[in-house]
Amino acid sequence: MALGDIKQIWETAKRRNNVSLIGKTKMAILGRLAESPSHGYQLHKDIGVTTSTIYQHLGELEDAGMVESSKIEDDSREKTEYQITDDGRTLLELLDKDDN
Repeated sequence: MALGDIKQIWETAKRRNNVSLIGKTKMAILGRLAESPSHGYQLHKDIGVTTSTIYQHLGELEDAGMVESSKIEDDSREKTEYQITDDGRTLLELLDKDDN
């Protein structure tokens, strides 16, 4: 997704008064991932919502190209680690700019 597309989606959502496309939980996830990559369970502990909610939002954010996942080995277990994409950072910046 290109930067122009993200800006257009955000502007359309604002005009329609439908900024719930990115709610508080998704914003918290993006904000936390902007600090450093993490896995779903850690995000659940950091943000304080259920793991099922975290994974639902991570899936939606990944489908939208705002986060990406990769498999990592940890204590002989495979975990999925999530990190914010450039598009996700751009969206955070736009939302932050809009709040100020």
